[in-house]
Amino acid sequence: MTPESESFATLVICSFDRRDSLDETLDSVADQRSAAPWDVLVVDNNSSDGTAEAVAQRAAGFPVPLRVIREERQGRSHALNRAIDATSSEVLIFTDDDVDLRPGFVAAHCAAYEDAAVAGAGGRILPVMPDNTPPWMRALAEEANGGLTGRYDWGDEVCRVEVDGDIHLPYGANMSLRRRVAREFGGFRPDLGWGKSFVPGEENELFGRVRSGGGSVVYRPDAVALHRFQPDKATLEYFLRYELGYGRAQVLIAELGRRERLRWVLRNALGLAVHSARAGLPTRELALRIEPLRHRARSLGRLAQLLGC
Repeated sequence: MTPESESFATLVICSFDRRDSLDETLDSVADQRSAAPWDVLVVDNNSSDGTAEAVAQRAAGFPVPLRVIREERQGRSHALNRAIDATSSEVLIFTDDDVDLRPGFVAAHCAAYEDAAVAGAGGRILPVMPDNTPPWMRALAEEANGGLTGRYDWGDEVCRVEVDGDIHLPYGANMSLRRRVAREFGGFRPDLGWGKSFVPGEENELFGRVRSGGGSVVYRPDAVALHRFQPDKATLEYFLRYELGYGRAQVLIAELGRRERLRWVLRNALGLAVHSARAGLPTRELALRIEPLRHRARSLGRLAQLLGC
């Protein structure tokens, strides 16, 4: 059963032990305005830092309905699926507990669904890098979409995310779905998503199924989230951990048959050897080694997943 709701949209924030960061995010949520009625749902994913109590204290004075529920199964996908079952709003808007939403964020997502054909939407994500960010990572954040920093910026025009187009599927810090669509397609896969497994891709996998099933997905540049990149992630070690998980996710999403798995094993064993050699070339510039290090980590992740390691 889902609670009765008069809201057209629910803004969902999943959080694990980031009470202070979540509080900062809620400050930017409180400044949002939309003609369509909306509310806010925080999913406390088994936090131990007083997250639920802090949200409950803000609820009475919040400008729109704000509530918190708990999901004890660890992992982002479990938390996202809990949100799908815990609201009856037409549209679910998802963001993270380490972002600041620019004015117009909620209104832009709501506007996307004025077109009855739209099943989902994604908005612009701009990373805000900490002072300790190494130059090679700052360059990635400023130049490339996707990856660890989660940049998602495809220009200033509203457009459809085409099956064979250049625009990636939406990212988790700034995306929305019709709730009935999320339920129809079975929600987010729990073997993907941040959590114990540290394997990304739960949002791309679900949006991929929605789009393959004929659902229209749009890019809304006027829905802007500033991603406050955490200082403890601005390291080479965290970057390589992410890329290894990315490789694992590629195997899980591909759902390979026996022959194709064998081809992937051979291809990635060769790739691991080649990229390891390239990453080991002597150079004083780490920036010149980042791409082979990235590909080595992804090859290792794919190979480990294929072999059940």
